[in-house]
Amino acid sequence: MGFYSVEVLTQDAARHGIATLPPSINASRAGAWPERGDIRLGLQQVKGVGGGWQDIRQHPRGQGYTTLPERIVAERQANGPYRSLRELLVRARLSREQAETLIRAGALEEFGLPRRELLWQLGLLTEAAVARSDAAREDQLALPLPTEQDMAELPALSAWQELAWDHDRLGLSPGRHPMSLVRPLLHEGLITSRHLGGVGNPNRLPPGMIVEMAGMVVTRQRPQTASGVMFMLLEDEFGLANLVVYTALQERQRELVRGTPFVIVRGRVDNEQSGFPNIIAEHFRPCPLPGFIETPVSHDFG
Repeated sequence: MGFYSVEVLTQDAARHGIATLPPSINASRAGAWPERGDIRLGLQQVKGVGGGWQDIRQHPRGQGYTTLPERIVAERQANGPYRSLRELLVRARLSREQAETLIRAGALEEFGLPRRELLWQLGLLTEAAVARSDAAREDQLALPLPTEQDMAELPALSAWQELAWDHDRLGLSPGRHPMSLVRPLLHEGLITSRHLGGVGNPNRLPPGMIVEMAGMVVTRQRPQTASGVMFMLLEDEFGLANLVVYTALQERQRELVRGTPFVIVRGRVDNEQSGFPNIIAEHFRPCPLPGFIETPVSHDFG
């Protein structure tokens, strides 16, 4: 995707009125596709199901290879929507691991069960299949398997847990940004990217003002022509902010600057002639989080 990650592009699309819809077993194509003015993520966006350019590169089309997302979509188009997890397993010939990654990505929620309960049901279905002989497994699994009597009432995922599962499987969370859930943990004195817009922004802060801002690092860039200066792009739920990090600060807080995905930065507002201000960073500290999240991958250059 070039300079920006898919997460940054979808957040920017949302700020322009274009929603990113989650992958759906009965609505998604293999790749992303427009849907009523929004964008529906494709099944190949889910990590672990294949279908991306690396998958296709390893299996040239001339060999008759069909990716898993393509197979799921082709079966749906030929024989209608999938109506249950059991039916999906049989018709699309999914392994337990493939089904689990689709569940964790939220792609099967139209079956009417929360993700944890779908994972529980998957365990019941696959254990029943394993108990049969390999020769009879396909025919036997195609029969209805009642699982209701074995279902457990499991606690629903918290908003942060659901977002973390999204980021783990999709690299983003459709419709929301991690900082929207982090914000309640922060003190009111922190500014947001809304205070750093261009000259037409009524919330624009004056140059030289010392501010603190929290966000997720989405890019780090050290051009060879910048004498070791690092330019970081910090994203919150409202937009993006440019940070300028000089060499001395990079060395003094190396781990925070180069490897920590969520940070709070203190620095000085510096309005460029272009009208879009930077923050000249003076100090970093870790940003508190509501719980664990797989480290978001930033796009780093130089």
